[in-house]
Amino acid sequence: QMLKSNVNKMLSKKKEQEALNYIDKYSRELRETFSVIKELIQSQISEFVDITILPNTANFYPLLIKAYKYDNTVDKSSFRKIARLIEIYSFRVYAVGQSMPYTGQSRFYNYARDFDGDFQKLGETIKNTISEYSSDKRFVENLSYEDFYNYYSSNVKNYFFWKYENYIRKYEQPVSGPISHYDFLNRDKKTRFSIEHIIPQKVEVEELKIITKNLKHDKIDDTFEEMYLHSLGNLAIDPMSANASKQNVSFHIKDSRYFRKAPFKTQNELEDFLDKKKFTHRSIEKRKEKLIQFAKEYWNQNGINI
Repeated sequence: QMLKSNVNKMLSKKKEQEALNYIDKYSRELRETFSVIKELIQSQISEFVDITILPNTANFYPLLIKAYKYDNTVDKSSFRKIARLIEIYSFRVYAVGQSMPYTGQSRFYNYARDFDGDFQKLGETIKNTISEYSSDKRFVENLSYEDFYNYYSSNVKNYFFWKYENYIRKYEQPVSGPISHYDFLNRDKKTRFSIEHIIPQKVEVEELKIITKNLKHDKIDDTFEEMYLHSLGNLAIDPMSANASKQNVSFHIKDSRYFRKAPFKTQNELEDFLDKKKFTHRSIEKRKEKLIQFAKEYWNQNGINI
């Protein structure tokens, strides 16, 4: 609409050549933009792919395109850092903060418009924007929400635990290779990821005593359900087929049959949180603390040096 309006104004003033030059320039820039988008998508740069998994990717495309175009390094290192900061913004503000889709949209459009190749300046600007829209205090409060499981979408929960799984695979012994974007995005019903409650949501009557014994509760009452059942600390990533097979069996059965032999370190490490050889509400709190500490470190904009 803007193109049509501008051209009509030029033609009404008998500026045919100016209109032709304007159209030619617009067409060249459009072709160049599509070319950059194609190259960017085909590059499969991990920091960029992360952004496409998270909400409201379109808000960042103008800046991503321009940053990719201006980065002349062989490995696109400057672009990668900007993309990583955008991923942090998207996760903290949209995914965890649950902000409206247009939050910060005009700012990122303006950042794209004004960007002249100064990656350091752009990086500092995005860092300040993250701090403004998602303070560390608010970020931690959101992750600490007792009803974390029900409040957040499957995509957000899976993304969080996928990043945590890869983090401990990289930094905790024995180290192992990461779960790739391809595997994470796999939609095969047998292998795609889901979220498993460590202490189950529902139990059979005959299992009740076993579970409450492990929890050191006389019963799984309303207080436990409100404070611990759906807490971040009581959740783990799992293949959907395995999750279905476990259903609502008690923790001690899950631990002996599945978790210690599981392919995910997220599950293997559960024994580190046992409270006198039992998984109790204190285990859930301790694990939640570790998960939140990971999140504070991993999605820390100030840890990205431009």
